[in-house]
Amino acid sequence: MKSTRELFLLSAILLTFTFLISCEGNGSKPDTQAPTDPGVSINEGDDFTFSDQVELALYADDNEGVIQMKVSADPAFTDAEWQDYQELLDWEVAPGESWVYALFRDASGNVSDTVSDNINYYADPTGPDAYISIDINDGDPYTFSESVTLTISSEYDVTSGEVRISNSQSFPDDEWFAYQDNLSWELESGDGLKNVYAQIRDGQGNISGGVATDDIYLATASTVVRFNPDPLTLPVGSDGVVTLLIEQAQNMASARFVITFDLTNVEVLDLDVAGVSGHILKSTGANLIVSPDTDYDNTEGRIVIGALARQNGFTGVSGDGPFAEIRFRVNATLDSPVELLFEEFEIYNYPVQNPPTPAGNVIVFDGSIIN
Repeated sequence: MKSTRELFLLSAILLTFTFLISCEGNGSKPDTQAPTDPGVSINEGDDFTFSDQVELALYADDNEGVIQMKVSADPAFTDAEWQDYQELLDWEVAPGESWVYALFRDASGNVSDTVSDNINYYADPTGPDAYISIDINDGDPYTFSESVTLTISSEYDVTSGEVRISNSQSFPDDEWFAYQDNLSWELESGDGLKNVYAQIRDGQGNISGGVATDDIYLATASTVVRFNPDPLTLPVGSDGVVTLLIEQAQNMASARFVITFDLTNVEVLDLDVAGVSGHILKSTGANLIVSPDTDYDNTEGRIVIGALARQNGFTGVSGDGPFAEIRFRVNATLDSPVELLFEEFEIYNYPVQNPPTPAGNVIVFDGSIIN
């Protein structure tokens, strides 16, 4: 007869063997899938708040279930610790633009991508303002005219109040007039970046504590180089063309541009200069000569574009028109806009000096690609 100890050991061996067979039959594997579709929202997506106390909505999906989260005002999560997952969380923000970042973790320790949201906290509202904004020409980056349109808005009802506008933050004229949502305005003369300032006051004479401001580049005598469309919107897996446009050229004879971009998830498929319909340098019937270094490099995220016009009696081109077309492809979701940055830009006007000297009155506007 076997002893009690021998029977116990035999039973333990049988149970272990049965467990191993069961695991092998089930084909169980460790969970390596991080939580998906994470997100954080401040005050249900509001753009601003007048209180430093806000509410965060936090969410993520996971096959095991999300059990922990980490929340911080620092994208590096300095001093932030893991805490039990909850869908709503009270949070305190600092004055100005405040960001909140969040991570989620499941029972197997898999961690989600970082998500974020932001909100503007306007502290200590006084008078009728707390929040006042001004837009010049609906947010356009530049204008060829000193005459612009202003759009003014406030969180408070000041339709019975007044507004004052100035090209100086000190409001030297101190002229108040009946409040208007939209009005015409004259910028200061001379090409360059121009600022416009606004304040409002209610029917009781209370003046807004904050000053709204916006800026725009005045280019009455400058050549403008930009991308169209901007931004270029491309869904994942698709491609599209952005045109390099030159506006208000002044006897232009040639131009050269070097453009850089973040090649993560984006690539150039094609670059066309000579075949561009209505090319600005061919508008007078001149012959277009493309620079031999015109090309793109997807390993460095760099595009070089150059061309000149040549013909007997040619005295340059003035006006607007396309200079090049670039076909981009987006291969994956873009976490942030891909910026198209002018690293170098040179426009040479007729008569070309010896040695050639680039025109000084050229302003360029970087572009972007988004999903």
